[in-house]
Amino acid sequence: MFQNNTNLRPTLGLLSGAIVWGLMWYPLRVFLGWGIEGPLASIMIYGLGIFLPAVFARISWQELRKNFLLLIIIGIVAGGANLGFILAVIHGQVMRVVLLFYLAPVWTVLFARIFLRETLKPAGYVLMALAIFGAVFMLWRPQLGMPFPQNISEWLALISGVFFALMNVLSRKIADLDYALRSSVICAGVFLVGVVVFLIYGHAVKIDVPVLGWLFIVAVGCLVSGSNILVQYGLTYTVANQAILIFLVELVVAGISSWLLAGEVMSFHEWIGGSCIVSAGVLSYIFPFNQPLDLPVRTAQD
Repeated sequence: MFQNNTNLRPTLGLLSGAIVWGLMWYPLRVFLGWGIEGPLASIMIYGLGIFLPAVFARISWQELRKNFLLLIIIGIVAGGANLGFILAVIHGQVMRVVLLFYLAPVWTVLFARIFLRETLKPAGYVLMALAIFGAVFMLWRPQLGMPFPQNISEWLALISGVFFALMNVLSRKIADLDYALRSSVICAGVFLVGVVVFLIYGHAVKIDVPVLGWLFIVAVGCLVSGSNILVQYGLTYTVANQAILIFLVELVVAGISSWLLAGEVMSFHEWIGGSCIVSAGVLSYIFPFNQPLDLPVRTAQD
């Protein structure tokens, strides 16, 4: 009944990313109070993330040349996903933006079928539906209308969700490449896209960061960089459709952290929706979920 790969390390790696990004709203708010807006914050955070993973990376120049174009595409897609989501949250209605972004499991099913030849078993479709229902139930409010894009911010949210799903699937496609190297490439992509967006849309702002604030920025950058390495490790040993369910835990972390740190009350919708998401992730390890057609899932002992 249980899947062969019962090693929890890959799952914990993916959960680290969900937890970090479920908490990222707090430092981003702090940065904004210091005059550091979204694109500039991404430049600072991910600029640090380019070099830290490279220290641990095992680089095979032959494999690097072989996958060079795909790595560039992954970096650009990662940058688009990150910056698109941040800009959408800053300028759009948060609830609708997050809901549109977290349609990512739908796109993951499609991309995983095209690029990885992964197909869902019946139980997989049920669990995917449970997770998506949980996200919609947790975030959607009738007064907001149906979750279809209605402005530029909402289109950015939808597209960034598509990019997020594509980034994870493409990263799984080159799972044999060192995961620290993949993390460095993703950080470089986010950094470069952030620079482009900042140069085009950025404007002169007064940045007032206290001395300890710079240490806080460095600490956040190191935390994001470390979690990216762990996420890439997790993607190496987890099928793409299952990984995207684990990422949805970010919604639960964000809800609980905003309750504890910002005094925001978690509603009945958030508790029920979050429970559905967590349940889907746990049950994906109990019931047959995915059946890769020609790419076997690696195990952490390989």
